[in-house]
Amino acid sequence: MDSTDLRKIINSCRIEHDICQLNGLSEEIINFVPIGIYVLDRKFDIRLWNPAMERITHIPTGRVLGKGAFEIFPNNTTTVELLEICKRVLQEGKPFFKKSNPHLTINDSTVYYNLSVFPLQGQDPESRVDFILICLEDITEYKSIEHELEEEAKKQAKGMEEWERNFYALVESSLEGIGISKGETITYVNPSLAGILGYKDPGELIGQNLTIMHPSEAWDVLQDRIERRRQGKSNPPRFEIKAKKKDGTIIDLEVSTSNVCANGDWVTLTTVRDITEKKKIEDQERKIHEHILHSDRLAAMGRFSAGIAHEINNPLAVLSGRIQELLIRHEDNKELRHNFASMKKVCDRIGKIVDNLLSFSRQKEAPRYLYEINEVIEDAISMFETQTVTKGVRLVKQYAHDLPPVIIIASQIQQVCINLLINAIDATNVGDEITISTKLDKNQKNVTIIIKDTGDGIPKNYLDKIFEPFFTTKELGRGSGLGLSISSGIIKAHQGSIRVRSKVGLGTIFTIKLPIPTPETLQQCGINPAKYQKPL
Repeated sequence: MDSTDLRKIINSCRIEHDICQLNGLSEEIINFVPIGIYVLDRKFDIRLWNPAMERITHIPTGRVLGKGAFEIFPNNTTTVELLEICKRVLQEGKPFFKKSNPHLTINDSTVYYNLSVFPLQGQDPESRVDFILICLEDITEYKSIEHELEEEAKKQAKGMEEWERNFYALVESSLEGIGISKGETITYVNPSLAGILGYKDPGELIGQNLTIMHPSEAWDVLQDRIERRRQGKSNPPRFEIKAKKKDGTIIDLEVSTSNVCANGDWVTLTTVRDITEKKKIEDQERKIHEHILHSDRLAAMGRFSAGIAHEINNPLAVLSGRIQELLIRHEDNKELRHNFASMKKVCDRIGKIVDNLLSFSRQKEAPRYLYEINEVIEDAISMFETQTVTKGVRLVKQYAHDLPPVIIIASQIQQVCINLLINAIDATNVGDEITISTKLDKNQKNVTIIIKDTGDGIPKNYLDKIFEPFFTTKELGRGSGLGLSISSGIIKAHQGSIRVRSKVGLGTIFTIKLPIPTPETLQQCGINPAKYQKPL
């Protein structure tokens, strides 16, 4: 036996002694610690197996001491991995820790543990590693709780996903428009809101500024609400606002807004209902109500007109009769006869107006005749020439010649011309001009009357209202608001049309069209076109 062999024997005895000393000093700790501990020699035979290992593996110490550690759990993939770890620890002399929850299968049960592997050396630091200390911390119970928590979390997440899907489907299929905005930026729009605003794809609105769907006046309303919210002031839960569709059409919306905190950010949730049709119906109902009120007022005015007509008729008959006597008495005096004739003509016109009032009060259609329109207009406006001269307004007449006759109630058409001329005189100032002209329209189916002035003009927002009963822009006492309404009704009753164009500061143009009677119409009415003023 050489000195080298002797040294190995001595070292081996020292290691055995160290292990015995370790067993003696740490026996109580190893036996009572809850962590499974076992020691392997370089051949990977088990040299120590503490009570905790017995509890973890259900294998008593007597069955494992002296046996190969990897024979105890031959079918575990973790055992193969542990073998590689032990070889590395023996070779490198460095401890190994693993908390990725390796596991062993024992009697069809899975045991999860944290693994720690330590090299054991003798007292000499230069000595090789002959033993390996392996610690298994049983975390099966913790793993089970963790698994239950994970399953519960998955269940809750699945339930949340299902709830979100149902909620999303509900919002997507809602008939009310729903939108979400962050600041002034649109972040979500459901199909209903996109449809209300005239968009096929809701994505067209995502990322756009809110101004894309609101005209300027409506945007001012929204800005005011946003500012009130910033100041902590309350806003009405629902309000009406104008909105702009993709094609520029303006619609009416009923809007409800609320602030919602989503993922730490405050967003505005908006629900929208299109009330355009509802507003139209309300407007129609309002107009019907106004029409009923106007009808009541017109009926009262009809009764009042009938009373006035009867009161005027009696003295008018006396006056007309006396003028007729004076015409006969002064037949040879041309100057007096001319004056009395003019007075008689005015009395006849007043008589016609009285007859119109009576017809209006009785709702009775007066007879119609075949007339030259230029003569009818001239008779109506002749009495106003002095008035225009006095005001400093020039009256221009531009009558087309050889116009075909029209079938009309002359006094009514004269009343229309007088109404329009009075309005023109009221709207003009010194130096302005009023032009009355007639012509045949391009298709030669209508005789056209044009009354044009260079006066103040009519504001654009009034143009749609001027033919409504009782609408007037004149001062109280200067106009009843019935002139244009009655004029429109007279022209429509003659199957004609009346329209207006105007611009503030440039003047106003009224255009009246009266249909030319066809030969068939004349024959049906029994009228000989060569003879005028034959009643229908």
